[in-house]
Amino acid sequence: AALRPVYRADLAEGLDRFFEPRRDTCPWCGSARLATRLRTTDLIQHKPGRFVLDRCEGCRHTFQNPRPSEAGLPWLLNSATGTVIADSSPWSEMVSCQSAIGLSGNAALSLGSLRTASSS
Repeated sequence: AALRPVYRADLAEGLDRFFEPRRDTCPWCGSARLATRLRTTDLIQHKPGRFVLDRCEGCRHTFQNPRPSEAGLPWLLNSATGTVIADSSPWSEMVSCQSAIGLSGNAALSLGSLRTASSS
């Protein structure tokens, strides 16, 4: 509850800074053959905005497009009350999201491709 004013201030600055520009190619294989799989609102945390999941028709990778920016990833992974999710690692969130939209088996969902120390 103590972080609610911070959350409200984040919203007042707008949502654009929380997202990178929309991609027209797959972050994994570079294919331009993308198909929108899902357009939705945040059904779990009720964050404002609309979220799009695209699937690459080349490698079948499913990813959020546009993906969260460096500022957006922690904002999207924390709850609206300012309480940090117990395990807010991108991997645990990705698994939770995959389950929520019914992806299983060899299907993969990426929050725009996970960032690591070695990624650019």
